Amino acid sequence: MTMRRWLWAVWTLLPCLGMGIAADPSPVTPAARVTLDRSSITAAEALQEIRGQTGIAVRDQRSRPAEGPVRLLLTQATFWQALDAVARAFDANIGLYGPERQPVLTDGPFRDMPVSYHGPFRVAVKRLVAVRDLEADAHFLMVHLEIAWEPTIQAFFLETRPTTLTVIGADGRPIPLSEGGRGLASVSGKLAERIELRLPGLPRAATAVGQLKGSFSLVAAQKMLTFTFDKPAPGQELVQEGIHARLIEFQPDDGTLAVGLRLTYPEGGPRFESFQSWLGHNEIFLEKGGRRFPSNGGSRIDHDGRRAEVHYFFEDDPGRGFVIGKARDWKVVYRTPGRIEFLSIPFAFHNLPLP
Repeated sequence: MTMRRWLWAVWTLLPCLGMGIAADPSPVTPAARVTLDRSSITAAEALQEIRGQTGIAVRDQRSRPAEGPVRLLLTQATFWQALDAVARAFDANIGLYGPERQPVLTDGPFRDMPVSYHGPFRVAVKRLVAVRDLEADAHFLMVHLEIAWEPTIQAFFLETRPTTLTVIGADGRPIPLSEGGRGLASVSGKLAERIELRLPGLPRAATAVGQLKGSFSLVAAQKMLTFTFDKPAPGQELVQEGIHARLIEFQPDDGTLAVGLRLTYPEGGPRFESFQSWLGHNEIFLEKGGRRFPSNGGSRIDHDGRRAEVHYFFEDDPGRGFVIGKARDWKVVYRTPGRIEFLSIPFAFHNLPLP
């Protein structure tokens, strides 16, 4: 995307973000919870328990994963609280930026950082930097935050400045804040994003930020929906949670198959432009006898905000055991994000030590 088009995207969405997104966000699905009381548990067993209770898989990518078991006690912990507890217990770190949108355990040592948990979200302070700009004669504090969400959430855009923000000094007095510029970061395909907050410089005698509190706004779908056309034929329509998926093309032709769908999302969500898409995570399969084959012949997509027409093409691939044959014997399985909403990510930190 060119810079001009990106700026236009930001400009068109900013009125939404500035006029009610944070004031009236959609309710967030409660976070997955983990309860454990094990006097002796290995990292592999702990990650297996987390997956069993939350449905979220975490891979162990440490170079030296073998170690003795530890005691682990968790009571109704959120997924992120549980994962942080495992990392702490086994002196590991958490990686969030792999290509598969899956958290991983990486080599330690574990670093205990200020973290704020809220449902399926985790906000961590990664760095505090005091800056003295001699040329501008300015003194300010840079706070580097990492904002993460559970993998079940399909995120699209994150506001780069908090919708609400309060800073209180260690003496209990509020710190005046300037408005600053707003913008959006594309977070499609990600589990986390790092944001830099520029705050006014505190008095030299100050040793800590008494309170840093606010919330970010995230454009996201809280889950994926699966539409299954058992006996596909043009004109069939399935509806889930106000989202319509209509089969508009199912055309076999000598070892190929064209499948087209029309998607319609309900009113009231974000105002996407034609070059902004929620379709990046979508998947289509042909399914028969417990086997699934994804589209292997390309696709064509046309969308105008909350509506889209998508066409996918399948081709015989005998080497992989995929021969279309009688097309009507296949099911069409399509996965697309659920209702796209504005979600609020609150955070609160107390007594952050200054550098």
